[in-house]
Amino acid sequence: MASDLRLRDERAKQIADVWKTVVGVQMHFNDIGMRIRGLFVTMLLALFASIGFLLDKKLSLSVSRVNIQFATVVPIFGVFVTMLFYFMDRYWFHRLLKGSVNHAIAIENKYREQLPELALSDQIGRESFFKPTGVIWLAAKIFVRHERFKEKGLLHSDGKLELFYKPMMVVLVLTSILLAALGGVSLNGKHDSERVISTPAVRPAAAAVTPSPLPSATQTALPVSSPQPALPTPPPSVTTPPASTKQK
Repeated sequence: MASDLRLRDERAKQIADVWKTVVGVQMHFNDIGMRIRGLFVTMLLALFASIGFLLDKKLSLSVSRVNIQFATVVPIFGVFVTMLFYFMDRYWFHRLLKGSVNHAIAIENKYREQLPELALSDQIGRESFFKPTGVIWLAAKIFVRHERFKEKGLLHSDGKLELFYKPMMVVLVLTSILLAALGGVSLNGKHDSERVISTPAVRPAAAAVTPSPLPSATQTALPVSSPQPALPTPPPSVTTPPASTKQK
């Protein structure tokens, strides 16, 4: 009897250890998914910041007569990047996360009577979905194609990923169209078959006016007065010495 009880305890401990490992795998894949979404949000912010920078610099690409600003093209590249994030998140790591969750639920259902405390994954699965309302419901009706949402109107993890990524693709496309309509795409008067990257013309700096050097004091010419005619020199006066007086 004591040996059977000891074996049962060892078996329960082994089951709990396996369950802990599976839950740890869940946490690992869930952390990867959150990092992917956080990196995607950072990429979006950087992309819109780059659009503002390109609009300020007015950098453009000329193809024949068509002039296309770089700010108009950047959102299109953002759409492709969003598709890559969506594929990597939903069809890569999210599949692995669902596999670990399903395995944990199988363990919990199998040993529910022996270890009723092993019910975390099952409980999380019951609480993860919700029924959207208002604007979220309208956006889900437009973008979500998950079968569970179509059947019961409930958003599960796959539907949430669709609602997270797909509206951003539409926003990027609309941004590109708006920028093109506001002057991002224009026609030039020139016929040029080569692709030329044009940059905004920079006004040349005004030529510095070099002041002429002032004449120095030694170089300053003083006005020369015209010579006046010389006055005649009077003749020298002859003085006659007085006659000497004879002594008596």
